[in-house]
Amino acid sequence: AMNFLLESHDNITLLTTETRVHVPEPTSRLLFRFYWALISFFSGWIRMDMLNRIKRTAESRQTDAVLETASVSAVRSSE
Repeated sequence: AMNFLLESHDNITLLTTETRVHVPEPTSRLLFRFYWALISFFSGWIRMDMLNRIKRTAESRQTDAVLETASVSAVRSSE
């Protein structure tokens, strides 16, 4: 299972991810360790890329919202 968790601290939002697997049998666990050794680098790279894209999108939207608010305030003050 893969989870996303958003936590707000002061003016920062922290997004974390967590992946859990359940491998109860010893043979399956050994096979999973081999599988994970092969893909963990790529899985981590994809996850970091995904988190960076989310961050850029969120920061872009925040900047747009600030600019829009400033724009509305400037129009109101000139009226």
